[in-house]
Amino acid sequence: MKITAIVPDGKTKSKIYLDGEYAGFLWNRELAGSSLTEERELTDAEWRDLVETAILPRGRKKALDLLLVQERSRKELEDKLLASGYTSEQTNCVMQYVEQFPYLDDVRYALHYFCGAGKRKSFRQMQYELRGKGVSERDISEAYERYLMQQQEEQEGAEPQEEPYERRDAEKAAIRRQVEKKFRNCCPEAEDWERLYASLARKGFRGEDILEVFREYR
Repeated sequence: MKITAIVPDGKTKSKIYLDGEYAGFLWNRELAGSSLTEERELTDAEWRDLVETAILPRGRKKALDLLLVQERSRKELEDKLLASGYTSEQTNCVMQYVEQFPYLDDVRYALHYFCGAGKRKSFRQMQYELRGKGVSERDISEAYERYLMQQQEEQEGAEPQEEPYERRDAEKAAIRRQVEKKFRNCCPEAEDWERLYASLARKGFRGEDILEVFREYR
């Protein structure tokens, strides 16, 4: 194979093209310490050695750094690596490495998402957003079941329930928070309730749940 182009990408790295195809990037300091030049012929073994000793170790470190800064879904991490300049093959190798560690878990990721957003969003809206982040329906369902169990355990001083804590309980609690936040310092008129109803409905809350909560306050 031949190095057909070495193209600067910003001030710190350069893209490498082999036989006209993008093959990955090197930091300029790595490039300066090598004998790589345009038109040079490379054997498969030479390029594989470069990938194994320079590109993949760097990719693994970047992936772990990204996960330490913020929890991410598998798809989000893959997208970050691809956007950084790693090829699909290199990204797959990095993902295989990362999956050996407990940092990448879509069920845990979705559970954290529910814990953060569940107090203001409907399950339908959160489900839609998690799908967009590449989380599977199976992982979303498992995470939501865990979230509901946590919510039930956190009902301090609440009367024991004959029925298990369900999605409707969580959603009505979220609606109550929205009502109290919206009308904390005012005396709402009929049109204010109508506007809030429309807003909550657009966010995926069920009409019967919205009305049931509204009756508690009106």
